[in-house]
Amino acid sequence: MKRKKGLLNAAAVFLCWAFCILGASEIFFRFLPVSHGINQALSSRLWFKEYWKPVNRLGFRDFEIEENAAGKKKVIVLGDSFAAGHGIRSVKDRFSNILAGKLGRDFRVFNLGVNGAGTLQEINTLHSFPFKPDILILSYSPDDIKERALSLGVKFEGFMPYEHLSPWLRFLVSRSYVCNFVFWRLPHAEYGRYFSFLESAYANEAVFNAHLGDLKHFIDYSRAQGASLYAVIFPYFGAAAQNQAYLGKVADFFKGEGIAAIEVARLTAGIPPEKLVVNRTDQHANEQVNAIVADELFRRLTQDGRF
Repeated sequence: MKRKKGLLNAAAVFLCWAFCILGASEIFFRFLPVSHGINQALSSRLWFKEYWKPVNRLGFRDFEIEENAAGKKKVIVLGDSFAAGHGIRSVKDRFSNILAGKLGRDFRVFNLGVNGAGTLQEINTLHSFPFKPDILILSYSPDDIKERALSLGVKFEGFMPYEHLSPWLRFLVSRSYVCNFVFWRLPHAEYGRYFSFLESAYANEAVFNAHLGDLKHFIDYSRAQGASLYAVIFPYFGAAAQNQAYLGKVADFFKGEGIAAIEVARLTAGIPPEKLVVNRTDQHANEQVNAIVADELFRRLTQDGRF
């Protein structure tokens, strides 16, 4: 009897400690902001709440437009999450802001990066912005083709990470910060399916040619405005070798049009991929890569007599 009572007491103490540890862990993870590549993790929502600022009245992660900006040389940085600085805690560490510091007070650099934007959305963003550029910097990444691919029938179901879970497990993972944190550190088939979708898009001749036509719009626009165009081509660093097959074709297209194409994979060759990304669940370019890109842009602008 005494032994049974002792076992029950031990079990009660164990359960008490387990609940205390789980409760403390849940509280800890509710205040742990961690950037995530596709923004479906609960920790990623915390990260955006903590670090996605400033946001100006036009909705861009950038400072408000000053009244005296019209009298300065204007640099527009256009692109998706790589331009916006996904995973970069402070905007001062983005390549656009680092470049602004190098260019000095006679220049105003506007960052029009939008998470998830593709080339078609970027065209609309450029035309709706109140200023015209003296220098246009197009930040390009592999998924810029996705809008054109979807419009021409290339299929991708989207990211549905919780769909395969049982209802009770889905409830737990979607609401518990501890379980959600662990879940997003496990392998996910969605990533592989998305990369396959992109490869199919670039391999589709009709899609790729239409996409090059969309990119040609930036070239024609910059020439009509008398602006210099620079294309900064970012890979997915975890799959840079696979990306190069189609990103190389995009770089060749720009170079064939007489446009400077800065291939970030070449600038960072020799650096381990894990040293180039924000973290293991966010494959966007980290602060080191942004600094490298800013240095190269400044070198090109100086070489071209733009500064």
